[in-house]
Amino acid sequence: MHKFRQAKDPSIVGDLIRAALAGGQGALLMHRLDVALLVAKGRSVDEVADWFGIGRRSVQRWVHEAYLHGMDGLKEHRRDGRPPSLTLEQAMTTFRDLMSSPGAFGYPDRRWTGKRLALHLERCVGITISVRTCQRIIARSR
Repeated sequence: MHKFRQAKDPSIVGDLIRAALAGGQGALLMHRLDVALLVAKGRSVDEVADWFGIGRRSVQRWVHEAYLHGMDGLKEHRRDGRPPSLTLEQAMTTFRDLMSSPGAFGYPDRRWTGKRLALHLERCVGITISVRTCQRIIARSR
């Protein structure tokens, strides 16, 4: 794990803050720059995290990104993850189906289970989704 130490030249972070102000950057960026500056000036990561009520890991990440990429490293970036299992239309249909009992679709069950929903989606939508993912969908629908 990377250790975060006091910056050799804290004025660099101050320059980043001034550049952000001049460029009209948002409040989130300013907050992250402020956090990075405090650590650069010698405050501990734990201390800064406590002051702002944020996670220690967030402070470490912001300091690291400021060090590596300057202000651009602190901007909000889109994080692509795994694509959703269902399209928006499929999700809406699934949530609508979950409003009814499984019996409305000819199943003998009284309540939706992950296994039952997985079978239902395979039969009605033609997609295969894990039982665990189906359990999460059911939990979100309540």
